[in-house]
Amino acid sequence: MHTAAQFGNVALLNLFAAKGVSLEERDQQGLLPIHVAVYAGNMETVQAIASLQKEALEAVVEIPEEDREEKTEKESSFLQGATPLHLAAHGNQLIMAQLLMQQKANVTAETKLGDVPFSLAAGTATSGVMDLFSPYKLTRDPKVLFSALVRAITHDNIDNVIDLYQRGVPVDTEIMNGFTGLQWASLQGALQATQWLLQQGADPLYPCPTGEDALQLAAANSCGEQFVLLLRYIEPDLDEIRNDKEPLLHTAVKAGRLNHVVYLMKNFTNINATDCKGDLPIHLAVQNGHHAVAALLLACGADPDALSANGKTLLELASDKDEMMQKTLHDSIKWLKESILRKNIRIHAAVRSGNLLAVRLLSQSEDVNQKNGAGETLLKVAESLGNAEAFRLLLQAGAALDEKVIASPKTNRITNSEKKESL
Repeated sequence: MHTAAQFGNVALLNLFAAKGVSLEERDQQGLLPIHVAVYAGNMETVQAIASLQKEALEAVVEIPEEDREEKTEKESSFLQGATPLHLAAHGNQLIMAQLLMQQKANVTAETKLGDVPFSLAAGTATSGVMDLFSPYKLTRDPKVLFSALVRAITHDNIDNVIDLYQRGVPVDTEIMNGFTGLQWASLQGALQATQWLLQQGADPLYPCPTGEDALQLAAANSCGEQFVLLLRYIEPDLDEIRNDKEPLLHTAVKAGRLNHVVYLMKNFTNINATDCKGDLPIHLAVQNGHHAVAALLLACGADPDALSANGKTLLELASDKDEMMQKTLHDSIKWLKESILRKNIRIHAAVRSGNLLAVRLLSQSEDVNQKNGAGETLLKVAESLGNAEAFRLLLQAGAALDEKVIASPKTNRITNSEKKESL
């Protein structure tokens, strides 16, 4: 029955029905034949099922408990309890939605999380689908508008975001569990919604129920562009402990957002600043298992000996099961000892660490021709380690070759390999 619905085989569907095959049998995802037909866009099949069983128009998706845990939050938010009209609206199927509404599908039906079809349309559908619901009073109900805004902002559907706010929603209204639209956009990394809301005068410093402002929420999201947009708009003190919690670097580190961390470091945030508890960013990186962030911080001068707020060393903070973090820390002990012996300054230590991102980052702000306490240039350190990539990065940043480095066999190998690659 489900296969017939998926491929639009109405004759086979009617044959199954005539032989008593139930239209109420669900597949492993909790879908009935009518749900499958809607997903596939088979209107004739949907009409056939509705003629055989009128109540199928209000049949809801019921995800089995064992499968529900495997679904992402976005999937379960619209699937559990969704009717065929929900699915059509969410899938941006204008003609299918029209058909279902002509068949008197219930436009006020709610999913398990309280979304009506109009709300789900706001997330992913075009204005054409949204306009189908405009004649209904529910589209002027604040509860429905707020739910729709949550969906629209989550998907950064800017046309629908603008449309919904212009239906009479004040820009700093709390739309979801005490979160304003801008705060929700910062949670989701919704770039276009953020830009428009700021233009409309949304307050980026207004605290959400958990105490953070929009910038703090953005420091933990996955959209670097959205975070940078807020930073440039607010122009904050990067090392400030915000709302009695932590500086922005701590927030980004804790969430493992490497791009955010790099941007903050480019703008000279203090990588050894403490949060309100006394922890450094490196403590949070190690404790939360963010290997790339921890390696970058150590290579850029994070204090490897500072104890955490609860008196633990970095090795004690790292999980015994996290072999990669353990290796990162043990490797850092080796090159840090060597750096101390050679009286390295920060950028020399970065080269010795072998962390190319740290080398690239520091070479943009520090003198690439300075020498360490042992009289070694950065190119000499890279050459002695046989690190061709670091050597190239330093040359690109303006490091000058001296006679000793030029005469080195390792340098010849590096420069020869560069010539071969260019060919």
